[in-house]
Amino acid sequence: MLSSLQIAARLQGQAHVDSLIKELAGPYRDREDTDKVKLLYELSFGYYLINPDEGLKYAQKSIELAKKLNWDAGIGWSHVRFGSNYYTKAAYPSELEHFNDGLKIFEAIKDEKGMSAALGNMGLIYERLSDFAKALEYDMKSLKLAEKTGDKTRIAINLGNIGIVFWDESKYQEALDYQHKAMKIYEELGDAPGMAACLGSQGNIYDDMGEYQKSLVVYFKALEFSKKAGLKKRVATETVNIANVYSYLHKYDEALKYFFEALRLNIELGSKIGMAISTEALAIYT
Repeated sequence: MLSSLQIAARLQGQAHVDSLIKELAGPYRDREDTDKVKLLYELSFGYYLINPDEGLKYAQKSIELAKKLNWDAGIGWSHVRFGSNYYTKAAYPSELEHFNDGLKIFEAIKDEKGMSAALGNMGLIYERLSDFAKALEYDMKSLKLAEKTGDKTRIAINLGNIGIVFWDESKYQEALDYQHKAMKIYEELGDAPGMAACLGSQGNIYDDMGEYQKSLVVYFKALEFSKKAGLKKRVATETVNIANVYSYLHKYDEALKYFFEALRLNIELGSKIGMAISTEALAIYT
């Protein structure tokens, strides 16, 4: 069970979700223990880029069982999984509240891996809110803890997030350097979602540099990895990115095709920001 969860943390696709649902309906159906809590919060995490509403349901089940068992670590990770699903829905106040709650619990029980996860996710929120100094502060704290615990996945995530902050600040070479460091680790781990995220970020950087042909090539690679992993949120993001580049290149028919597809995907995800971006673009080009 534990080995399947470790593998699952890297896959995060529909196949992974399906396998966890089978376990939940099978040997874990009538159990009430910490392993079942782990199953529930990893199922919640598996859904966050596919169907965040389902992810929130499993996070709720996870936290209820963890509280019943008085298992602090399980409560903390359930809060983190709540936050991840709220992130997909761009519900930042709810997201920040859950990550804060998780961080307090992890600090109390001295769970450094949990602390790193909560801090890194909080850094993402501050980046989205354009508070880049605070985002970098949280990302660096998370990175230091991840390096201390030897958590390669979290190290790669933090490196990528730091690269994003440098991109926000138009420090393009620093941004690319951090994305390349993260990509190297993801390739070592065979982490398709991580590689997709890194490629997407590299595409954003080339996009801002005005190197549109490079960005288009990278975005299509990111889209391919995202589809293989079944990550609908990432697919929607890369679809919008591709549409934008086609519009910059004055290939409006291609741009419209991808904007319509992005709108469809964001409606499925319930992402208000994604729907707004796609709708605004369609209003401009139709």
